[in-house]
Parts: sequence; structure tokens; C-alpha cells
Amino acid sequence: MKVLKTLALSLLALLFGCQQKVQEPLPNEQEPSYKLGDYYAKGLAKGVIVSLDEDGEHGLLLSLDEKSLQWSTLSSSIICGASYVSIDDGAVNAEGVKGLYENWPEEFPAIAWCSSKNLGALNSWYLPAASEIRLILDVAGTQSSINETLVANGGTAVSPEELYWSSTDAGAQIAYSYRYRADLKPEDELYDMSPKKNSLHCRCVRRF
Repeated sequence: MKVLKTLALSLLALLFGCQQKVQEPLPNEQEPSYKLGDYYAKGLAKGVIVSLDEDGEHGLLLSLDEKSLQWSTLSSSIICGASYVSIDDGAVNAEGVKGLYENWPEEFPAIAWCSSKNLGALNSWYLPAASEIRLILDVAGTQSSINETLVANGGTAVSPEELYWSSTDAGAQIAYSYRYRADLKPEDELYDMSPKKNSLHCRCVRRF
């Protein structure tokens, strides 16, 4: 009887131990933290991270490709002064162009090219605003990891010292463009004002 009692207690202890192990809570799943220059690929969002929030979980994604395009093919086009023109948010500028010009895909090649990356009802990719393209080129000009990741993933390297279009309007025939200059300080607001009919480098961004 003593042997049977000991065996029974051992089986109960083993069973209880297994139950305890099964019932242990699983560790909480956490969003991955990223760093500048990381390759990001989720669904249709594929690119290189050029800006991050404090938690390192969300930020700005740069397209793998670029193209040389005109800002506008019109002799005079303007969204400057409208409530939706922005120095900081290219998505706002794209909506302004789309709202003012019926044939905007033909008349605004740079904005249209970025918008063409959006499938269906998506509206994520856009031509960056003035401060956004400055951020991109300043990061690319100081951190080699941006171009290294672009090339490693089949993309085209950024040429930070070349002029790139922003989506920020500056007048009837000119718009904001920017090139990286090592002598500029963060507080300097020196942008180039380029004729809209000029073909400049264009890069697309989206938030993630």
C-alpha cells in the first residue's frame, strides 16, 4: 500500500507540474524596433527607413527607385497660398493638386509618379514636401547606410548633392527643390526655387 500511495503522489505531482507549465503565460509580442537605414518590407510597403519616432516603431519610408521628371508641364500652375499647401506634409500637397486640376496625372508628372505606386484605394506614397526631402537628403548625405541598403535590395542610390523636387509649391512657375550641403545648419532654411518645367530627381515616401 505504501508503494502504491507513493506512486500515486508522484503521478499527481507530475501531472500538476505539466499543467503548471502549460498554463504559464506567453511573453507579450512586441513591435520590432528599427534603425535608420534598415530595409522595411510589409505588403506593398518596401523601402529604406530614413526617419523614426522616439519608439523606433514608426517613421518615414523612402522608395527604392527614383525618376527624373518635371514638376508641372503647364506654363503656369499654382496651389501656393491655398490652405492645403505644406512645407512639411507632401500628402497634403498631393491632395491639393488632385483637387484643383482635373488632368493632374498628365500635368504634374512628379506627383503623379509617386501616386501611381498606390493601388486601389491606397493613398500612402507621395512626393515629399520641402522639409521632408531635406530630411531625406541630409540623412543620405551623412549616413552611408541609406545607399548601402538601397543598392543591396535592388534599388537606386540617392544622389544627395543633386537637386530633388519637393511637392511644395512656390509660385506660378517655380517650386521648392533641395540638395544636400554640408555647410548648412539645421536652422538654415535655404532651398532652391526651380522652374517647374525642369526635370529633376524625384523620390517617393510613405509613412509606416
